[in-house]
Amino acid sequence: MIPSPPPTKVLHIINGEYYAGAERVQDLLAANLPALGYEVSFVCLKPVSFPAARRYQAAPLYRLPMGSAFDLRPIPALIRLIRQGGYRLLHTHYTRGNLLGGIASAITAVPMVQHIHGVIGFDSPTRIKRVLNRLVERLGMLQAREVIVVSEHLRATIAAPAALAKKLRVIHNGVPPHPGLAPRTLRQACPVIGTVAHWRPGKGLEDLLRALHDLARSGMDFALHLVGGFLSPGYEEGIRQQAADLGLLDRIDWLGPTTAVTDCLRDMDLFVLPSLSEGLPMVILEAMAAGVPVVATDVGGVGEAIRHQVDGLLIPPQGPEAMADAIRTLLNEPGRWASYRASAHCRQADLFSDRHMATAVAEVYTRLLAPTGSEGQAG
Repeated sequence: MIPSPPPTKVLHIINGEYYAGAERVQDLLAANLPALGYEVSFVCLKPVSFPAARRYQAAPLYRLPMGSAFDLRPIPALIRLIRQGGYRLLHTHYTRGNLLGGIASAITAVPMVQHIHGVIGFDSPTRIKRVLNRLVERLGMLQAREVIVVSEHLRATIAAPAALAKKLRVIHNGVPPHPGLAPRTLRQACPVIGTVAHWRPGKGLEDLLRALHDLARSGMDFALHLVGGFLSPGYEEGIRQQAADLGLLDRIDWLGPTTAVTDCLRDMDLFVLPSLSEGLPMVILEAMAAGVPVVATDVGGVGEAIRHQVDGLLIPPQGPEAMADAIRTLLNEPGRWASYRASAHCRQADLFSDRHMATAVAEVYTRLLAPTGSEGQAG
């Protein structure tokens, strides 16, 4: 019996500050790629939450903390790690990863794949930081052999010359499917409305609170399960003050950050995504997998996952009145609610699974590592 060849080693260069949507992608790729012939290791440049929160602890993880967003001091250690570890590919995420990974790729001649999860700089606090982040992203695209984007919308958003645009490959995010749609009925007396994010400006929580205020004024009874941590104590204080001003405090369960999002979704009758900008949010896919009907702003790749009036309801961003109307519609129509949850559950399993995502990423890796002259056949 011929032994299987050893897996090809790939080094993912990530931030690691949070464990949110992009980090879930990184974690799930590490879990799924070994079965496809690729062994993932991580370098964390801001190792705060990810090292402990990740589900797939088997992937080696190295901490090379940067003192600031443009600190180049970890580069020598990164180059040693790449060379001594026998890594054949680098896979970078976000500004820090693009900066250090791009330099390391140029020095070591190890090919680089760049992964773009959303509109770069959208949440940047200052104009200069937005400009710098976009510059680093563009430089990373120049160095990268291929650039993965998580939605068709994001690909269309990236204004790049033809030489860079041809590198873009759309690979939708994916999450583990649930093996079956658990039976449940809509609680119409006091439904649970849920939302999940790492809360910061741009996630639209202010609009959701305004929509819920409209529902409360119309006499609707409900509870809001608010899952996720906040960017800063000051931002959280402002949100809590808004909730108090709108008379919503006694309707909100502040559940905080968690890695057990699926458990939280099981308690929700309706999931609401109020974001102003997204790539392709993992939590939308997790809600689909869990059979929780969705009301979401039609931003980024959300409309590529949720078909309006088939799998859920899509609304324009920054429209609390439309959000309130959509929530009211779904919670008042049990038949439509049941139809959407069944359709979304099947769609996620068919098109947006973690296995689909990993297989597409492995195909990118294989194409890049193909011997010269066979890349066209591999692609």
